[in-house]
Amino acid sequence: MDQIRVLLVGGPADLPPADCIREVVSMAESVKVARGNGYEHFRYSGESLELDGAHLPAFRWFDRTRIAE
Repeated sequence: MDQIRVLLVGGPADLPPADCIREVVSMAESVKVARGNGYEHFRYSGESLELDGAHLPAFRWFDRTRIAE
């Protein structure tokens, strides 16, 4: 199945730019990024943003959860 390149927007200010480009299989899935003792969650916002001449779907930050122990 083809991967879709997406851009993560929002969330922690110290999220490295390299972590803001991800690939998803479906626009309906959310993206979960492990950071410290938790996860940052992003979901498709319905918009696209330009990055280096390419228009990428924008996944905006919507939640942070803690890693279960």
